Amino acid sequence: MNLSAEDLDQSANVIARRFVDDSEGKKDIYLSINYHDPTDDLKNTITSNKSRVHNVSELDGCSSFLEYEKNKECHKYNIAYVTFERMLFRYLSEVKLCNTSCAGEFMAIKVFGKWFVYRYHRWAVGPTMNIMEDDPPAK
Repeated sequence: MNLSAEDLDQSANVIARRFVDDSEGKKDIYLSINYHDPTDDLKNTITSNKSRVHNVSELDGCSSFLEYEKNKECHKYNIAYVTFERMLFRYLSEVKLCNTSCAGEFMAIKVFGKWFVYRYHRWAVGPTMNIMEDDPPAK
């Protein structure tokens, strides 16, 4: 299977574009695509009049989903972590997206050299909870 780094990024980029479109009206959106900042070209392409796309690296302590889970300050921002997972078939990829209020597994398909959203399904998630704390509350 001929798979390039460009395919990995482009399949994740098309899902990020769709997320930004669905987030229309939320002023600031912070993105991480495949563990790095989106390119300036992508940010310019998907930024609309109502939403601005930023690099997640602009936020201290929020650059990865693990940091996001630990740092409650990150929860006040609209952050999306978009990650290529695997190629299901030659031109069909699975991409994951996690953010403040939703998560999902998506499929992107490559047709005539261009990536498109094939299946876009996300579900709502609640805030994370710490089951065990260092200092349990006093009674």
